[in-house]
Amino acid sequence: MQTVTKWLAVAVLMVSTAWAKEPPMIFGTIENKAGGHIVFTSRPCPREKDKRFVFIRDEGGRVSSTGCWVYKDKLFWVFWADGDVFTYDLDAFEPSPEFEAHMAEIEGVQS
Repeated sequence: MQTVTKWLAVAVLMVSTAWAKEPPMIFGTIENKAGGHIVFTSRPCPREKDKRFVFIRDEGGRVSSTGCWVYKDKLFWVFWADGDVFTYDLDAFEPSPEFEAHMAEIEGVQS
């Protein structure tokens, strides 16, 4: 998915308050250096309702960390539960097939 399209998908997710159809739970992922994935969800973060829930799924499937994320200034800002804060570039982001289908459906309705 091209960077501009990725950015638009993130913008739609973050600013939309009313969805005609609920978005899929898994928004997309970024591969981490350990061979696992940072998984960005469309669900509100339990601790901070203005952010979304994120977790790390290790290579074997184990969930090793959780946190909250927000997209701002062309970066994913992740606030991990242990207090660490990391930023991730949009170019590393891979939308889930379900989210891509959801965006295509929204684009079809808006046309």
